[in-house]
Amino acid sequence: MQMQALADKETLLRRVSLDLTGLPPTLSEVDDFLADTSENAYEKVLDRLLGSQHYGERMAIEWLDLARYADSNGFQSDGSRDMWLWRDWLINAFNRNIPFDQFTIEQLAGDMLPNPSQDQVVATGFNRNHRLNGEGGRIVDEWFVETVIDRVETTGTTWLALTMSCARCHDHKYDPISQKEFFEFFAYFNSNDESGVLAANGKNGFNTPPFIKVSNDEQKKRILELEKTLKQNQAATKEAEKKMEPALKEWIKETREEMGSEDLAPTLWQKLENEQVVSKGGASSKNKRTDPGWGLVRIHRMILMKLEALLNRSNYREFYLNLFPIHLLRESNLGGQEMEIL
Repeated sequence: MQMQALADKETLLRRVSLDLTGLPPTLSEVDDFLADTSENAYEKVLDRLLGSQHYGERMAIEWLDLARYADSNGFQSDGSRDMWLWRDWLINAFNRNIPFDQFTIEQLAGDMLPNPSQDQVVATGFNRNHRLNGEGGRIVDEWFVETVIDRVETTGTTWLALTMSCARCHDHKYDPISQKEFFEFFAYFNSNDESGVLAANGKNGFNTPPFIKVSNDEQKKRILELEKTLKQNQAATKEAEKKMEPALKEWIKETREEMGSEDLAPTLWQKLENEQVVSKGGASSKNKRTDPGWGLVRIHRMILMKLEALLNRSNYREFYLNLFPIHLLRESNLGGQEMEIL
């Protein structure tokens, strides 16, 4: 038996390109490789292919199949859903070459890590690729069990390279997994807050809870800018609040001094004269005083009341309404109707 002869450079480049990126080499890549006569020409090609974004896409293909990936619910009408964020996480994980233990932990329990990042929560989408049942006659508890079993079998196939399905029903003489062990693994996923039943709007392309809203890069940048502005404004507000009390005291002092120097009356407050009560419909009337400083008219079904008085605007800074004589309203044929006083 003789060893096969070494493949020519074009064949080597085609093989490794298809294997690492799933794409054939371009003509320029072939020409560059043929022109490179250095001893590490092949190693340089490997580095280039491993650094390509297509490397992650190629490596993710088998993993997507194992995770039963699809942007649809996979049952009956097979309505659409958005799972591509997990797919993108998977591709980026390969391109970032993260350690396999981290790769495993984040997909199986990324949301249980201390202070998980948004990407770590997205990684748990591995076990959200299962079918969602929107059938009218489905039983929620039954489908919850089916969903948990789906996760057991998928995790076992992907990480343990074992088909655990048979142990769901009984022990097998030559099966390394017993039925007891199957349901011990089942217990790991049995606390999920998800039934596997399609949400009411799931057939219209909406995701079924639980899910998270993920910001794109532009939105994340904008959120950081807004959070920075918010912190600056909060700090400025606290500084302003520190100055409020002394500023109020100074304003009261200046106002009292100013009002006390005006030759208007011996007191700061003055009773109103020539008052009117006006209804929302336009009816108005003056009435005899029923209370010092007030006029009241009997207008049925009055909705809005306006109190008018002739004042010299140059002499007054504020108007203070201390008490509205509501007992007079009860005596004015308005009955028990609710009133809004503005």
